[in-house]
Amino acid sequence: MNLGFVSIAMLRVASIAVPRGLRVEWLKEWRAELWHVRHAQADKSLLQAEREIGRFCFGAFEDALCLRRESTHHRVPLATTRGSARQCLLFLAAIGGVSVCAALVMPGVRAKVSEAQYHLPQNLVLIRNGQWANAATPPISVDQLLALETQKQRYFDAFASYRIVITPTASRSSLAVAHVSPNLFELLHLPVRFFPAAIADDREVPQVMLSERLWKKQFAANPNLTGEVVRLGSTDVLVAGIMPADAWQLPATIDAWQLDPVGPTQETPGVVVARRMPSNPSREYGELWSTYTVDGDGLEHYFLCSSLVSQNSTPLGLFLFATFLACLALPATTPLPLGEYRLNARHVSWSMRLRRWSFLLAKIVLLVPIAAFASLDLAYATPTLHVLPSGPAQLILSFSLCLFGMRWVLRDQRQRCPVCLGKLTHPARVGQPSRTFLAWNGTELICIGGHGLLHVPELETSWFSTQRWMYLDASWDVLFAEPASCQVT
Repeated sequence: MNLGFVSIAMLRVASIAVPRGLRVEWLKEWRAELWHVRHAQADKSLLQAEREIGRFCFGAFEDALCLRRESTHHRVPLATTRGSARQCLLFLAAIGGVSVCAALVMPGVRAKVSEAQYHLPQNLVLIRNGQWANAATPPISVDQLLALETQKQRYFDAFASYRIVITPTASRSSLAVAHVSPNLFELLHLPVRFFPAAIADDREVPQVMLSERLWKKQFAANPNLTGEVVRLGSTDVLVAGIMPADAWQLPATIDAWQLDPVGPTQETPGVVVARRMPSNPSREYGELWSTYTVDGDGLEHYFLCSSLVSQNSTPLGLFLFATFLACLALPATTPLPLGEYRLNARHVSWSMRLRRWSFLLAKIVLLVPIAAFASLDLAYATPTLHVLPSGPAQLILSFSLCLFGMRWVLRDQRQRCPVCLGKLTHPARVGQPSRTFLAWNGTELICIGGHGLLHVPELETSWFSTQRWMYLDASWDVLFAEPASCQVT
């Protein structure tokens, strides 16, 4: 009696490994087989009988594990590569939700999405030397700047300039320090707050604005640093403020800004920014135009003027541009046709066609926020770990996500049944490559609901260049025990 109880307990433990839907039936089967094993061992000794019964019970564990492996292998996972249309959309919605939540949690991404940075005024213009139009930081001499300021103006009513000086540091690295004119920050409307003690300080110490990156890296984000004298490179400077991250959107990457109260005194002040007169809107000249001035010696100086707003892209603008590039590259990387689907009144109704195209549109709509917010998360979450700046990184990531995402959307749509939108399974090799011009050869997939077969050619020919869908008539229904099992609403 006790040994019988142990045998039943072992079978119950083994049934735990069986999938839930089959657990009761398999336990009944094992108990019935156990009864037969006991009666077959009735003429043997007790030791031999219990040894055979023990082998049977341990064999039940092997059966349960084997059944578990087979069930796991054939189970439709919650993924987009298999499963129903509902699972596919829920999976995409979950990825989009995670991307949006990550963007709302990460400070850098949240600041970029909420447009916490400043907005450049619409009437600012970057003036380049006509002889150095392709330079990253076009040099403009002091004589040229004075000629611009002193002539009778037709375009501009204010000028500001800065020049970049590379300052070595004790750690064998260098800092890019911009010597700026007094009105540059006011002209650009930069969100910088000066410390009152720093402005009123009479000591002959240059006042410096630190970038947020340098402030965190070299000064451990000390909140009391403003108004203090620190060592920057080989010079003592007075910290007048901190520049927020990504606020500087002019040419060149700057680590610090040194206020130059007397204006440019070097031979080349470097970059010149001007404010266009209100009477000269940009639509009259476009985003890029040229002008010239004549100095006191009668020399003509040519300049190229470009709008600063057109040179600075927002995250939305970068994403839209990347999406446009991905749409142009998509036809070159993957075929756009979804295949040939012959009309059949029995299987194809207008509601089914509408549902099929709505499913394709829903995948594209869900892909857009995934690509937008995932690119923001990866580009602006930890910009210090990136080789590229945040803007180009977002552009590359957005392009890649849009391109490969659209390729997956089209490939997934081709591998689904047009009736139930279920994933096609059981691929079978049909035909021989040596008979390509006599009969088709390729891969055949079937809908588990019995709606049809998909023929995918191995080689594209003039008479079989794309995949074809073949609907199955009512005579095939007897081969599918549950033809409605894959119906998805």
